Amino acid sequence: MSDRESDSQAARARAAEEMTSALQAAYAAHTGIVAAWEAGTCTFLEANELLNTVDVRLAAALYAVRHALGATKAEAP
Repeated sequence: MSDRESDSQAARARAAEEMTSALQAAYAAHTGIVAAWEAGTCTFLEANELLNTVDVRLAAALYAVRHALGATKAEAP
């Protein structure tokens, strides 16, 4: 395996780890926000705003992973 192929595989592995981490963080955040709303510690509007923020951050993380994977594919021979 060439250094280039090795670097490409390492980049894909890092991207997969980042995607997994982003999804786990988003799931935990969603769960916590919904639990807070159900417990009455935040209003529906506050919960909705927080959920939207989490979703935007998740989308940004997934875009970064997609870009990293796209860049990796472009580097491949």
